[in-house]
Amino acid sequence: AWKNKVGLFITPTEFVRSRLLNSSVKISAEKMITKSHFVPDAGDGNEQREDFFLFAGRIVKEKGVHILLQAFTTMHGQKIVIIGDGPEKDTLESEYKSYENISFTGQMDKLQVREYMKKCKAFICPSIWYEVVPLTIIEAFSTGTPVIASRSGAMAESVSDGYNGLHFTTGDPNDLKAKINLFLKETETSKMFYKNAKQTYLQKYDPG
Repeated sequence: AWKNKVGLFITPTEFVRSRLLNSSVKISAEKMITKSHFVPDAGDGNEQREDFFLFAGRIVKEKGVHILLQAFTTMHGQKIVIIGDGPEKDTLESEYKSYENISFTGQMDKLQVREYMKKCKAFICPSIWYEVVPLTIIEAFSTGTPVIASRSGAMAESVSDGYNGLHFTTGDPNDLKAKINLFLKETETSKMFYKNAKQTYLQKYDPG
């Protein structure tokens, strides 16, 4: 059925396309194209960003929230806001409740999340598994918000290291901390990360 009854396969990233081309499904390259997901333009973020970084998503181990929290335990001058719910939320919230720079908001609707994106310094995507294409990255770009992401899968493809954000070694809280500090240093003198994030959205993910 896969080989004879499907005329064309569409993948959202080149990473997904390459994985399928090299899988046991044995689909020919001519029958598979890449077309990015897209989201509506959420509007530009605030020119003056507030003093926090942001994570939004399901709080499960594969999303790497524990890696994110480990990084911020030694970054007392930097705040992380975690939006979302999931099976690990209560455990992690209890474990890190003594850290004043770490806060959990619980579940929020999309409009509320976008408002946080417009205010934060950067969005962090710390997943330890391959993502097909994280829509939160695209949504962050639509608000002109840079992304600090794990260097793996579609995340490494969506985020251009040093252009619209930074990569860090997957599963490594020390490297994440180093890249956050690098981001802070770079944005002290330049707004290019923010401009490039919006430009990436307009070039690749705008439905228009």
